Amino acid sequence: GDIATFSKGASIPRNRISAINTIPYLHYGDVYKLYHRLVSLDSEFDHIAKVSANERFRNDQLLDTGDIVYNLTSETKDDIGKSVLIENTTCQKFLAGTETTVLKIIRKDLIAPGFLNYILMSNSYLSEFRRFATGTKVYRVHPRAIKKIKIPVPPLTEQKRIVSILDRFDTLVNGITIGLPAELAARRNQYEYYRDKLLTFKPRPESGEPSVNPA
Repeated sequence: GDIATFSKGASIPRNRISAINTIPYLHYGDVYKLYHRLVSLDSEFDHIAKVSANERFRNDQLLDTGDIVYNLTSETKDDIGKSVLIENTTCQKFLAGTETTVLKIIRKDLIAPGFLNYILMSNSYLSEFRRFATGTKVYRVHPRAIKKIKIPVPPLTEQKRIVSILDRFDTLVNGITIGLPAELAARRNQYEYYRDKLLTFKPRPESGEPSVNPA
């Protein structure tokens, strides 16, 4: 069954986006360029773009802790599928922007948001995901295509253990900015290797652990 819902972000022209407005607004370009795996509104509030409270938007375009913002559109196939996890602990209005898709998990008893986001970031998932890209100058993947991709769902305790390991590893590796470019690239490649290794599960039908699609 479905474990999440998909909604399109709010399309607001760039000339109505400004730092002096009041509602934080996550533009798809910022997802690509500024963020790696997490957008924490608590720490980013002063830096993030904003829109007026008078703009029209739907409730399903507002971002809560545990939501995932997904880019299903890109000018290159290799860039499509970027995802970031949202942290909004103070429950402020936080709006998903143009060309983004909001993934809201409805079965948190089955899958942890952090675990799902790591799955969406994994090379094995992205390789499968990009098979569904259509277009020439601009590539797109429709949410209904994602329903065809099955993902592993181990017990929540195992998911949280994996997320804890990957969070520490991610902070250690991607927080490094000083060093030779080749050395930094090697460390990030090593991180991706171990991340994908942790997210690879052998089928264990006798365990009864499900494998589901994210939508």
